[in-house]
Amino acid sequence: MSGPALLSVMREDGVASISLNRPNNGNALTRAMLQALSATLDQVAATWTTRCVLLRAIGPMFCAGFDADDTSEAESRPEAHGGDTALGPVIVRLDALNKPTIALVHGAADGAGLGLLAACDIVLAADDARFTLVDPTLNIPPPAAMPAILGAMGRRAAGRYALTGESLSALEAHRLGLVHEVLPAHMLNAAGQTMIGKLLSRGAAAQERAKSLSRSAETVDGTTLWHPQSNPDAHGCTST
Repeated sequence: MSGPALLSVMREDGVASISLNRPNNGNALTRAMLQALSATLDQVAATWTTRCVLLRAIGPMFCAGFDADDTSEAESRPEAHGGDTALGPVIVRLDALNKPTIALVHGAADGAGLGLLAACDIVLAADDARFTLVDPTLNIPPPAAMPAILGAMGRRAAGRYALTGESLSALEAHRLGLVHEVLPAHMLNAAGQTMIGKLLSRGAAAQERAKSLSRSAETVDGTTLWHPQSNPDAHGCTST
């Protein structure tokens, strides 16, 4: 267990299951929560017996974005600093992690929470899931999450939902590429286990190589967005 008021972390049978654990606050992200998540991902990257990561949430929703009442988070809001220093490293660590990552999403995923799932390799969503780019606390999409969001759903689609503040249904998110599979809510956990089984049946070295290759020159609409791993043979996590 790591930071029980913030995250629940379980490691079993090659899987690190990380649950956002502030259900009474909609799993809204605080700076301390993001720092705990970053530290957990560093530990996972360094543990060779861990083969994949499952990111999920406890309670009725995945994540309500940033916590408006967190004063430490308020100090790093985009309007004050031009980018969130706590969210950015977590997004990069998730994307560049040397192991596959799966997000299981139910309920609302808003702003910074949408950024977390967009940085995961595979996203499975319940049919009741709703996705909103605009973070309720910032009233704009979180800048640190935009590269991951653009990479997942494309510039044109992301631009519309960033401007209008509309929410996407699970089916629309699937159509745009943000979500890989949509399932009835009661089947979400079982689908996650099935996906884990598929990942564990593959070789770890081959998966790491495949992931670094897919990230080495990621583009959207012909424009290169980022290079979390400039060397396709690099291992572990990198941050900028």
